[in-house]
Amino acid sequence: MTDWQPSWAILMLAAKGESVIHERVFENRFSYVEELKKLGAKINFIDIKIENEEKFYHFNYEKNKKYQQTIRIQGGNELHNAILNISDLRAGAALACAALLVSDETVVNGASILERGYEDFVGKIRKLGGEIKKI
Repeated sequence: MTDWQPSWAILMLAAKGESVIHERVFENRFSYVEELKKLGAKINFIDIKIENEEKFYHFNYEKNKKYQQTIRIQGGNELHNAILNISDLRAGAALACAALLVSDETVVNGASILERGYEDFVGKIRKLGGEIKKI
């Protein structure tokens, strides 16, 4: 499910080995990738040859436009602290969860987006054992 894709990427960061995620539904779902790289995540965009792109993708695919629809994640690597910025609800939840994988303090800016989409987000993270503080 494309809505779970950012959260799945976080799980793949924690797993050992290489994972590939290919997004077919939305043309810009990977907004969180550059933010994860700030944590030291080993994620790269890769090109995969697709035949008949217009039928394969479920968005208005333009033949001569450059798309980044596939990422390769090398999981199992230690992440470090960073300052992250949330751009949308689902990516933001994934970034907040990624921050929990870091042993040092990580700042997540724009977390108010999470409050609009998830009831008691801070409380739920605390129940999972996460140390989180709203500033």
